[in-house]
Amino acid sequence: MPAPACLGVAGGAGRSRGPALRCFVVCEVFMVLTRVDHIDLKVPDLSVALAFFATLGFVEVNRTPARGSVEVALPGSEQVVFELREDATLDAFVIDHLAFSSTDQAADVQTLEAAGHAFSRANTFIPVTGKTISDFTDPYGMRWQLTD
Repeated sequence: MPAPACLGVAGGAGRSRGPALRCFVVCEVFMVLTRVDHIDLKVPDLSVALAFFATLGFVEVNRTPARGSVEVALPGSEQVVFELREDATLDAFVIDHLAFSSTDQAADVQTLEAAGHAFSRANTFIPVTGKTISDFTDPYGMRWQLTD
């Protein structure tokens, strides 16, 4: 898989008219992410969270007792799943991570590493969920995930 092709574009420096333009970089990234797979939320009280999502029309699609999680989604195929996990130390819903579906996780990890992202785990099989995942963080420390 080729590394990302990036074009640097700058403007505004030394111009006599108008405000300076910000520099930006346009990258062509070769990845096979297919969609947002799930949003993992930690919640103070699982039963309260489930009741809240039910009022929005969400239905339970999976329960993983070993993980302490319940997955909910809007009715219909290909909906984004919200994975809810209780953490009684919290006083509000907190996003733990966002996960993208990937049809070639190893290649996507390689592409993201070439773009400067460091992974805390890559292509790791999680027995309790049966999924293979890879985790990385954004510049502000939030966790993002690739999943099969």
